[in-house]
Parts: sequence; structure tokens; C-alpha cells
Amino acid sequence: MKKKILFYCILFFIISVVFFVIDYLYTNYLRAPTTEIDYRIPNKEYHHTLASSFNGYDDWGYNRYRVCTDKNGFKSSCDKINSSNKKFDIGFIGDSFTEGIGRLHEDTFVGQFAANHKNLEIANLGVASYSPTIYLAKLKWMLSNGYSFKHIYVFI
Repeated sequence: MKKKILFYCILFFIISVVFFVIDYLYTNYLRAPTTEIDYRIPNKEYHHTLASSFNGYDDWGYNRYRVCTDKNGFKSSCDKINSSNKKFDIGFIGDSFTEGIGRLHEDTFVGQFAANHKNLEIANLGVASYSPTIYLAKLKWMLSNGYSFKHIYVFI
């Protein structure tokens, strides 16, 4: 009986070591590097935001997707990367759901809304890990820096 318990303990130890070695190798050498660090940046006024005029890739789980932002740091379609518009009809603000993390801009609800309302200027102000406190700080900063919105939709 003692030999059987010892055998299972050794087997468990070997499997654990092999698992952690494989996990370490995959994480550090086999997985494609992410560019998230390149476009998620700190902001002294409202904690964090997206970098302006970014055109690159990020990973969400096993999904690698293209990310583009305009000159304001708003997630946008890649053909609007040079847009510096500060006057919008509608702004959407929220966290990762509003940003559309893991999705191309065109596949997010903001991108689909914009595609169906081409006559309106739409801004996606959403960024992953935003909270109501950050929504307020970002909007106050934007309004005091020349941005204008006819409507703001908040997704908590």
C-alpha cells in the first residue's frame, strides 16, 4: 500500500513539473507576442486610454485581431486612422464591451451602428477596464478640450 501511494505521489510530481515546463515554454517562446502594450497607455487625467493613430494587432484568447485608433485615441475603422474630428453627433462610452475587445471595429456594436448611420459622426470612447468614475473624468476632460457631442450613451 505504501509503495502504491509513493508511486502516485511521484507520478503527480512528474506530471506537475512537465505541465509547468510546457506552460512556461509556450507562454515565453511559442505564443505570438501581443501589441496590446503598444496601444493601451496611461493617462494622467483619466487613468488610461488608447494610443492615437494606432494600427496593429492584439490577442483575445486564441483570437488575433486588428486594432486601429484615430488621432483622438478612439477605436475606429482603419480607414479613419488619420481622423482628428472633435465634433460628434453621438459618443458611446463604456468598458471592454463598448470598446469591442477581441473584435474588429466593424464587428462591434459601435461599428455596426456607425455603418448603419453614415450621416452621423460617431465616437467610440470605450476602453477596457473603464468605470463610471473614469467615464466622468474622461468626458469632463474632453469637453474642456474642445470636444463636443450631441448625445452620449453610457454603457455601465
